[in-house]
Amino acid sequence: MGQYFILVNVDKKEVVYPGMAKIGEDLEIAKAALVLMAAGDDDGGALRGPWAADHVIYAGDYDSDRRYTVNGEKTNLYHLARAEFKDVTDMAAKLVKERW
Repeated sequence: MGQYFILVNVDKKEVVYPGMAKIGEDLEIAKAALVLMAAGDDDGGALRGPWAADHVIYAGDYDSDRRYTVNGEKTNLYHLARAEFKDVTDMAAKLVKERW
């Protein structure tokens, strides 16, 4: 079956799901990550992404339950993000379409 991955912004508690909103292939999730995390300056040059300078992790469902600490507790970030973080997949897909 394989391992599943999601793109997680730990600082903003947001998640992007591959396979949704036309972000299905590994290349598309990589594009989303690049657009979201772009460190531009918005002065007419490179555009700054909404996740620039944030802590972002490509989390897998097989990761150890003790790998990440969130709110003082060790957890599986994949499962925590799916249950509690805001889904911004549509926003990421829109940015990829506009900026790529």
